[in-house]
Amino acid sequence: MQKKSEAFPKKIYLKPALEERLAQILAVPLTVAAAPFGYGKTTAVKKVLLSLSVDMLWDTCYTGAEAAFWRCFVKSLQTAGVDTASLTWQELPRNAATRQRVIEVLQASKLKKTVVFVWNNYHLLGSEDCDNLLLALAKADLPNCHFVLLPLDWLVLKGECLYLQPKDFAFEVSDIIVYYRKNGIVLERRAAENLLAATEGWVSALYLYLRQYHNGQSPQTGEELLRL
Repeated sequence: MQKKSEAFPKKIYLKPALEERLAQILAVPLTVAAAPFGYGKTTAVKKVLLSLSVDMLWDTCYTGAEAAFWRCFVKSLQTAGVDTASLTWQELPRNAATRQRVIEVLQASKLKKTVVFVWNNYHLLGSEDCDNLLLALAKADLPNCHFVLLPLDWLVLKGECLYLQPKDFAFEVSDIIVYYRKNGIVLERRAAENLLAATEGWVSALYLYLRQYHNGQSPQTGEELLRL
């Protein structure tokens, strides 16, 4: 049996295990959180970073837009207080020497506060040169400097970073029960198991079902909605 509240509060819920893993962002230079749309990776990363009280510098990547990626990165460095005078004329580094120049600029900046650079939809770049730059920055292990990539599916640097994949974001039965309860719906375990079977823990699908419950519609209606 489920109970519904008068309003729809849309409260965010993060799996405890996911929250714990994301907190490790500050323990490693590079984090890759790869999952399809609708798994809540952007929301989860933002929520955890806000709780860690760090400076967040976000950017969104676009298909093949290497030049835009580089310009935005240099601008973010300036925002973080880095002297980028020697980089503003430079194009995206495409060899070891120019990548080393970027590393030296960051080393000389001696950031006093932790800064996390985040790129959403990183997979759209499809750039080996961008990959190599970020890998070089990660290997340099720069103090107070961390990088987070949010692609749909990107495995190039797997093993070189903190790597999160869809299973880290997908909800289990216990997560569904807590998520729904926080949003005014009390589920029996059997109902939560049915939701897991229907959604495979996909957060956006669970949200659609939650809306169905709040609208007083049956779970079957929610299933039909998910097939659209």
